[in-house]
Amino acid sequence: MLTKARRSLAALSALLVALSLALPRAQAIAYESSDNVVAPGHGYNSAQYLVVHETANPGASAWNHVLYWGSNPDYAVHYVMELDGSTVYRTMYDDRLAWHVGNGNYQTVGIELAHATNQADFDRQWAEAVRWCGDYLASRGWGVDRLLSHDECRRIWGGTDHTDPTGYFASYGRTWGQFEQCVADYMGSGVVVTPGTSGTGGSSNVSEEVRYRSSSDPSGAYWLPEMIDRYDTGGSGDTYAGDGQPMRWLAIDMPGWYQVRTQANGWLDPVSGYDTDDLMYGCAGDGSPITAIRCYYETPDPASTGWRVVEYAAANQGEGFLAKMRDLTDTSGWGDDYAGNGGVITAFWADLAAA
Repeated sequence: MLTKARRSLAALSALLVALSLALPRAQAIAYESSDNVVAPGHGYNSAQYLVVHETANPGASAWNHVLYWGSNPDYAVHYVMELDGSTVYRTMYDDRLAWHVGNGNYQTVGIELAHATNQADFDRQWAEAVRWCGDYLASRGWGVDRLLSHDECRRIWGGTDHTDPTGYFASYGRTWGQFEQCVADYMGSGVVVTPGTSGTGGSSNVSEEVRYRSSSDPSGAYWLPEMIDRYDTGGSGDTYAGDGQPMRWLAIDMPGWYQVRTQANGWLDPVSGYDTDDLMYGCAGDGSPITAIRCYYETPDPASTGWRVVEYAAANQGEGFLAKMRDLTDTSGWGDDYAGNGGVITAFWADLAAA
């Protein structure tokens, strides 16, 4: 009897193993979700975007923040992820208003990444943050175009001076553009591809950059220093091109084309050159104030980099930046295919992101 029982058990085990091997396997979800609602919020939101933050509190766990927010609910954000990405705590219902991105509070849900203090924890957290963000976006029917950093919210809506998680990522050799691409890859393949590795979904290294210059000089003789993405090579610390005066000329160096609308002549012909000494073909403008800008990025090698778009935004004189554009798509939902609202543009920024 015992021998027969053992044989039957062995046969059953073999059958179960065979069946398990035959079944399709989904990638394991490593992070755990935990509901620990400790804050009622400040009313309701109409969220259309997911915002990624970092706590700027090195070594303090996500659970530490849950406990703190329980006693200080005004500071709570909807979600917070552990130092090693193991757990995501929900501390506020998604439809409640959190005070986390200034003027963009009503349009956003936020997640804070606890500030890891070693590479191993950061790498694990990065992978789980990619996975969690992709899962969250998918659950709401949103694409990666609805994923923002706090820094981007600062530029889009204003009312905040925070630039996270840019500095946190940079301290571990990563960029926000890489994070966006990783999320896009994960949403397309179900596999997390970290920067510098290969796998389903392609590489997520972001080596491309956008260079651009602007001029407020009607003659086009004087140009401001070159911008590289959001870095001013002139050392001003600005994250945009512009000097507060009406922008009259714009030159952009990237694969693709750009176009401006001016007060004098409306929409001018698209330009693909980059030469501030060539006012005919090397830049866009006619010497009169620019009132709208279009940009379109043509990805040179999508097989190795993934598809890219140029993200850009414009600001009118004395005002904050208007909604960000992604190629010819207005992220505010207005349906415009350009940056601008008819006012005189005095500032402009651009960089690359995952399509």
